[in-house]
Order: sequence, then C-alpha cells, then structure tokens
Amino acid sequence: MVAGRFRALTLQQPFASALIFGPKRRDTRRFVPDMAAVGSWICIHVGRSSRQLKHRAPVSRIWPEVPERGTLMEHAGAVIGLARIAAIEDAKSEHVSSDPWTQVTQSGDHAWSP
Repeated sequence: MVAGRFRALTLQQPFASALIFGPKRRDTRRFVPDMAAVGSWICIHVGRSSRQLKHRAPVSRIWPEVPERGTLMEHAGAVIGLARIAAIEDAKSEHVSSDPWTQVTQSGDHAWSP
C-alpha cells in the first residue's frame, strides 16, 4: 500500500471549527488556489493564534452555537477534520461576496468551497 499525502490548510479559530462543525461553506485566501486541487481532500488544521477570536461576536450572529473561546482553543495545533475542495471561485463574485462569512473575514480575492 502506498501512503497518500494530504495537504493541510491552517485556519484560526473560530473559522476552522465553523468550516468543519458549523455553517461556514467557503474560505477566502489571498493566493490563487491550485485548480488541480478541486476534488481533492484537504486537512483543516487549527492555528495556535487566538487573535481571530475577536471575530467571535460577529460570528455568533451567523453561527449562534459557536463554542466558547476555551473550547475553541482546546484544538489549537490539531487537525480537526477533512474537507473536499468542491470549487475554486473569485471572491469578488456576487454570490461569494454576499456570503456573511466572507463579509466577516475579508481575507482574500480567491475562495474555495468544500
């Protein structure tokens, strides 16, 4: 058996948990994702920084069940799930830019959707 390789994407909390356990359905990036990645699996890794937790209040309007800060940070440094890349889109397109998650994060011009 040949061992497969997984790529990983690091997201800060609460966005990593929102993507795996909550209603977040796309992530935006400044870099152009590799179009060959569509259809492949990617590990979702939780970064160790807590600086993005400042977004917890706006996130709770979109995701009322967002876990508390301590619970979110219990997973720092760990892979919490896998996502299959279904599409890569222009983050400036109307359906992506109107997504409430895109409005909270505003982190890039390129979006991928699991």
